[in-house]
Amino acid sequence: MTQATGSIQGTVTDSSDTPIFGAVVTVEGADGNPRTTVSDGEGAFKISSLALGNYSVKVSASGMSDWTAQDVPASVTPATKPVLAVLQVAPEVTTVTVGLPPEEVAEQQLHQELKQRALGIIPNYYVTYENHPAPLSPMQKLHLGLRTLLDPATIGLVEATAGIQQAMNSYHQFGQGAEGFGKRFAADYGAALNHMVITSVAADSILHQDPRYFYSGQGTKARRALYAIESAFRAKGDNGKWQPPYADLIGTTASAEMSNIYYPGSRTQYTLLGRSLMFHFAGLVAVNLAEELFLKKATSNTPGICLPA
Repeated sequence: MTQATGSIQGTVTDSSDTPIFGAVVTVEGADGNPRTTVSDGEGAFKISSLALGNYSVKVSASGMSDWTAQDVPASVTPATKPVLAVLQVAPEVTTVTVGLPPEEVAEQQLHQELKQRALGIIPNYYVTYENHPAPLSPMQKLHLGLRTLLDPATIGLVEATAGIQQAMNSYHQFGQGAEGFGKRFAADYGAALNHMVITSVAADSILHQDPRYFYSGQGTKARRALYAIESAFRAKGDNGKWQPPYADLIGTTASAEMSNIYYPGSRTQYTLLGRSLMFHFAGLVAVNLAEELFLKKATSNTPGICLPA
């Protein structure tokens, strides 16, 4: 039997009603296990998949006095009574106890994401099921990319791709046999490496964009499908706001240019770039639709999956 769950959501502002971005919100129930998130660019936060009951809520931000509330219910319809946390500037004589900084919250959430595997095999690291996840630091984006590239399932997928190419005699200039397979594998793995490092690490860090897919799970299937498609053509900034996908465009363009070095053939740069952009965004649409509509139930270690009672 599936256990019912609820959520706690609300907004964090200062005394002038200005939203506070990056405030650390912690809820703790009778089991003593805290759940933590951070407020987004609008000051909003939400923590889902909570067992029904009452929780204590603590909100912390640098330079502000902590805000706390007791007996806040986690309900199925939290929007009927959202939490409004109004933080006051801390007097100089007051000792302020600030919770975990956003980077440590992000580290905890990243640790969770790196356990996620679709069908128990395929790494599903680049999706977050948190309602308002903390932004990743450049080092955390690098760590996420390296873990994906070095995962045995990723290497196996590249090997399978190289094998299919060899069977179809794609890039015939590479030849056949072990040498031909090795060249195809190196080219395919190099393409994955280039795109990951240039886009999901370097460009996303410089432009302060987040490389992950932000699972919604809200609304009808049609609305969720539209959200997934839209997400392929936009990116969420580290400030919690949606932006044009600058990092994706830069990364795809740079990877296409570099592919000319190790992929044989007579394609022009413009043809290769056009194909790369087309396949990249078409692939993102397909992956996002799968993430939004199917993969959560098939992914292990995701928050919010209730075990039978």
